[in-house]
Amino acid sequence: MTKTMQFSCKGNTCLIQYPFSPLMEAVAKEILCENEYPAFTFLQDRQGAILDIGANIGCASLIFSISYPAATVFAFEPSQDTHRFLLLNTNSLSNVRCFNYGLYNRDCAVKLFTGTSASVTNSIGQSILNNSEFEMVELRRASSFITNHGLDQILLVKIDTEGSEVPILLDIEPLLDRVESIILEYHSEQDRVEIDRLLASRFTLFLAKASQAHRGTLTYVSKNVLATRTDWDRFAIQRPNI
Repeated sequence: MTKTMQFSCKGNTCLIQYPFSPLMEAVAKEILCENEYPAFTFLQDRQGAILDIGANIGCASLIFSISYPAATVFAFEPSQDTHRFLLLNTNSLSNVRCFNYGLYNRDCAVKLFTGTSASVTNSIGQSILNNSEFEMVELRRASSFITNHGLDQILLVKIDTEGSEVPILLDIEPLLDRVESIILEYHSEQDRVEIDRLLASRFTLFLAKASQAHRGTLTYVSKNVLATRTDWDRFAIQRPNI
């Protein structure tokens, strides 16, 4: 069953359609109505690219499109059925481009295991949140996409891929100087620690939410952006030297 949700963003009243399940509805409300992804004033009105890796039905892409109208949102969703909803929900947005494949650390065709409750838990890795049913999907190397499309200015990279976040980050690590902010979910404590290790030299942890053990959302902003376009660094308290 398909349902429609109405929400307000930046004074705009918008609609989104989604395949109904309690989990899908809860996730959509969290993104669209509860500010799951912060709106950065220092990115507004700037031109550049936004990568929505694991776009699902397009909730985040919608928010990014409205919040950053001068940017181009590249939305990646490998599942054919979910990609149809992504197209349906973004086809009126001139600054959103949708791709029916995922990004990863190499080009490959893999099994995408079906989430037991909703497509938001679809994953190329099996877990208690999906089942043995799957569809074959296409993945492409993230760094190659960035290079081939000449994306030199990347305002935001959002990654929610149910366990593939670290391989994607490792692949684009040489290109992170082009990136101004990163929002990603982690799905294990091991990944949380590894993500921070990968990003700590060039990014500052800006926001973090741990919903439970092995689950949370991390938001990082480039240290250069914080230093030149915000006053957040003045709130740092230096360690006492007594």
